[in-house]
Amino acid sequence: MAVNRPSPGREPLLQLAQVQLAQARRAPGWHGHAELPPQATSSWARAFPGTAQHASAVRRFVTSLLDGSPLCDDAVIVVSELFTNALLHTASGQPDGLVTVQVCRWRLGVRVAVTDQGSAKSPVIRDPGPCRELAESGHGLYMVSHLAERLDWHDDACGRTICAILGADPPRA
Repeated sequence: MAVNRPSPGREPLLQLAQVQLAQARRAPGWHGHAELPPQATSSWARAFPGTAQHASAVRRFVTSLLDGSPLCDDAVIVVSELFTNALLHTASGQPDGLVTVQVCRWRLGVRVAVTDQGSAKSPVIRDPGPCRELAESGHGLYMVSHLAERLDWHDDACGRTICAILGADPPRA
């Protein structure tokens, strides 16, 4: 019988997930099923090398976290587009570049955030028009903006973070 062991560096994430699940089980409204109680949120983050070869690892990361969620497929499309944009349009695509992917999940929604290492250019959202050709000109963000309930971004000392909320807004603390 094969035993799946976490890859090096993943143990802290698994421990965090176990603690969060234990907290969710103690929360009011927990009835022993896989769905989170209304007020519970879980959050994970992981940094990936800024290379195209890691796009599939980013998609697997999000898929594993959102398994069973009706928002999983849309979230994977969103993170794939945002990760690719980080590689193509920011310093994260340079040698030794990094991209950080954060996923927050609550009962009725998901937040996907991608932090790159910054760019002098601002993100652009463009309607592809009647020809519907997707090109390197903001058309991917147009698609993301239609999959997400809300899309925004901000710059800080770490770079630029682009956030997409899918489903309902997060619960208020």
